[in-house]
Amino acid sequence: MKITLETLPDFLFDLQSWDRIFLVGQLGAGKTTFAQALIRRFLGDPKTSVTSPTYTYYHSYPNNLYHFDLYRVEHADDLVRIGAEEIFDNPESICIIEWPENTYGTVAPTKIIELQEIEEWREISITNCQVGDVDKEV
Repeated sequence: MKITLETLPDFLFDLQSWDRIFLVGQLGAGKTTFAQALIRRFLGDPKTSVTSPTYTYYHSYPNNLYHFDLYRVEHADDLVRIGAEEIFDNPESICIIEWPENTYGTVAPTKIIELQEIEEWREISITNCQVGDVDKEV
């Protein structure tokens, strides 16, 4: 489906505890822009400052919402070192994850958003996933 900044709100959805949203795409595909819109919608404030956590690995927001940018993660041990593993294991947390391939299979997605840059617009694909073997005990 074709997506632009004007049509972006049409592709947003509600978030809930245990969501693990994977944002997939090349550099410049719009992952952070999509995350910003999703976070602002969840928080109910279109003016909330949302920046890329590239150098800090993640930012936390109210209501157990976390935005991860794992571009610089080189090994699964890095996830433990930055505290991500504990957040991923918390059934109350909501995680939006850019560069999810750098979780090295330690996180199962609830939804995969694939973005591809095509000239002045983006192509978007949204896949709902089964949680499957992920332990959701509360």
